[in-house]
Amino acid sequence: MAATSSGNHPSSSLSPANFNHDFSFSFSPDYHPPTIISLTPDQLNHCSQALSFFKDKLLRNPHSILQDFAHLQANRITPSEMRRRCTVAIDSVNLNKNRYTDVLPCIYSFFFFKKKLLSAV
Repeated sequence: MAATSSGNHPSSSLSPANFNHDFSFSFSPDYHPPTIISLTPDQLNHCSQALSFFKDKLLRNPHSILQDFAHLQANRITPSEMRRRCTVAIDSVNLNKNRYTDVLPCIYSFFFFKKKLLSAV
């Protein structure tokens, strides 16, 4: 979801009437200060492996990381796509139910499970 520069809560600027505007995201630590978390040994191990992977990648081929991020940027969702794909999340009855103020759930990101009929034994 978009953050407002006036300091208002972002969900107040996300009424469906306001979706004709481009979104600007605020990743400022002043807006949402990070909380200190403690990692389990398993999580710390995964984070250490990821950091090691990216350090190695940076040393071997520094341009590949820039290419990876350029690829991500090129495939970003446009505001019009977001309005089409996130209709449930931006519906006025659901807007305040969104877990994060700067992330909208997209209908294509949900997992749908097939129903299995279990016969009585």
